[in-house]
Amino acid sequence: MNSKIISAIVACVLFCVWTPHLLAMGGDYQVDTNGNIISQQPDWPSGLAELINSGPVFHGHWVNPNDEFFFLGDTGSLTRFLTRYSSLTNTPLVVVLHAGSERRSELGGDKPTERYDWKVIVMKRGRGAPEKPESPQEKWVVTVDVWIDHDIRLADLVVPKNVQVKSAGEIEAFIRKTEFGSIADFHGLSLADAPRNTKPADLADLMEAVPPGSVSYEMRKNVVVVYVGFDGTVYKIPEKNIFYVRHDLPGSSTRTYYGPFAGDPAKVLNVEMNRLVK
Repeated sequence: MNSKIISAIVACVLFCVWTPHLLAMGGDYQVDTNGNIISQQPDWPSGLAELINSGPVFHGHWVNPNDEFFFLGDTGSLTRFLTRYSSLTNTPLVVVLHAGSERRSELGGDKPTERYDWKVIVMKRGRGAPEKPESPQEKWVVTVDVWIDHDIRLADLVVPKNVQVKSAGEIEAFIRKTEFGSIADFHGLSLADAPRNTKPADLADLMEAVPPGSVSYEMRKNVVVVYVGFDGTVYKIPEKNIFYVRHDLPGSSTRTYYGPFAGDPAKVLNVEMNRLVK
């Protein structure tokens, strides 16, 4: 075999082996004797390093351009931290509340293994966060995740008005499971954590306005009803290989749809075939 071909093959193999490592670089930060963990990075939102260093930070790590920092404190220290956070510019300001759920790092998985009360994740647009062409100066997304347990009391927490507060969804998921009880399972398919809709306007796969632009909705002609029973109805969209389930609480006058679910409902659901509409 030609030596040039052999060299090319070897180079290709080495590229395939080493490229993932080169593309996914990362490491840990160390807290110095002054309690600082990071210095201001090029094109970061002004004041971000001061914010990180101002809190009771004990660990941080990075993967490519993105960073994550972890804090252990009480409600008072978190409130002071959020006051500083509210002064950042050129980033969305969002606090995500978790209801005592298991901690998990977006960049490091189970690391750190020590408990933390809140974390800050810094994601570069186009390298972890969606790009925002209409605001080229907004190059980063800085988000604070807070766990409401241990020394963090929701009743005493003060969040600045310009900071948006979101739920991580644990409470909502728990309520759905408690509310549904035995109906959380629909022929082997869990509905408890599935997207849930009661508004036809939000069900574009299933419904269309007739006439267009009106508030009157009808089922789309490409939707196939594949199951009808006392416990619900299953709608299949063959072109997309997805399906929806309509399932209502007993006595409810509201039509509730769950989905979309991927796959063929005849294979996903544990249902007698003679109940499926051909």
